[in-house]
Amino acid sequence: MDSSKVCKLNFPLYCCECLGDESFVVAGGGGAAKTGVRNCIQILQLQKDQKYVVANPIDEFDTGAYAVMKMAVSIEGQAAENVFMLATALGNKCVLYSVTKTKAGSNKSTAPTEGVKKRKKSESDSNRKSGAEEVDSSSCLDHHSFQLVHNFTISNEEKISQTSVALSREGHLLVAGLSNGHIKLWNTRNLSLIFEHNGHKNDVTDVDISPDGSTVVSVSRDGTACLWSVEQGHKINDLHSTWNMAAVTRTYKFRNCKFSFSPATRDQKKSPSRFSLFTTHEPLKRPPRNARHCTTTKTGSYITKWVQDDKGGMRLQMYQKTGIETISALAVSRDGSYLSLGFMDGSVEIYIAFRLQLAHRIPAAHSIFVTAVSLLDDTDKIHQLTGDCDARCVSVSANGFCHVATLKPRAMCTIWFIILVCILLIGGFAIGLYISESSIYQL
Repeated sequence: MDSSKVCKLNFPLYCCECLGDESFVVAGGGGAAKTGVRNCIQILQLQKDQKYVVANPIDEFDTGAYAVMKMAVSIEGQAAENVFMLATALGNKCVLYSVTKTKAGSNKSTAPTEGVKKRKKSESDSNRKSGAEEVDSSSCLDHHSFQLVHNFTISNEEKISQTSVALSREGHLLVAGLSNGHIKLWNTRNLSLIFEHNGHKNDVTDVDISPDGSTVVSVSRDGTACLWSVEQGHKINDLHSTWNMAAVTRTYKFRNCKFSFSPATRDQKKSPSRFSLFTTHEPLKRPPRNARHCTTTKTGSYITKWVQDDKGGMRLQMYQKTGIETISALAVSRDGSYLSLGFMDGSVEIYIAFRLQLAHRIPAAHSIFVTAVSLLDDTDKIHQLTGDCDARCVSVSANGFCHVATLKPRAMCTIWFIILVCILLIGGFAIGLYISESSIYQL
């Protein structure tokens, strides 16, 4: 499969999360204005349609007067199989759902919750290429039911809204960033508030929880980024101070943040207690719109990798310039091998996370800015759909398009290997010629 658009929905998309198989969930809408554009969550499933891969909407959940601007999922550590947790930012409330998936062909009939609408046959028509024969694939699609767990009140003040949200890997922790700079952390099992801190002076643009549930990271529009201890409930350190010293500049602010597993080594196996952190950075003042993607200009965006230190915090390991265009979205694969970036010019990039090496760039994958990206897991079903790929990234934009970018396997013979072979061949030829000339001279 080549990188391509797989779906066009008729409402703006702001969120995207992959669900560990061939399905992913998107959310968005037209907001409180009565424009006729609905506010909803949709679950889509990748399928092969003739020679193309398309994303078929299979379930839809109406979110009322609020468009979902931020969303988080947790697909691990649930009490039952085929269940995942879904947290959404809806105005001044953080709404937590438990979503149950019914596998295609299952005899179990799951009654949909109020607000859930089943996929209409006409919705997939736009996903099919012209000339392709129409196939009724509803029997091959999974279905989902939504169960409300709890409405977490963010603030009693209407002017304060939720600007970011994250769930822990096992779903037992929920953190929300607010428009007034506060962050709140809850225990989703007993619904208790663990802590609330006034950590920033402006909107909290992104938050995340470490794989072991011990640490929370928050970044803000004011340019600051902080680490918080879940157990102690206090700040561990300020990441912005470390980054400003390393980059020798104060003209950048943090944009996104994501924790991930640290790759396994010969000495250490992969463990939730071993993790890395990735952050993105943009200039305080955006570059001109007509500036092209260029890594030689003085301004630009950056991505940074942080690793654990001996004091329970994070230290800066490396940072990489990504170009002049502003980063709009960040995602890391669940195994920590790859990360993906979305940009304001609609481009998508896939990096090797270990050394922040650009592996693939899809320029203008979207006609407008990318609102969210998420990486698909490497499963047998995904292999059947997309072919042999090292990574696959789902991206969405506000014009309703869903795009899947694929990273083809790297060639075994690198340029340096080819150069080495050429040197050996030339050397062998020279030695052989020298020996033959010596033999003729002796005769």
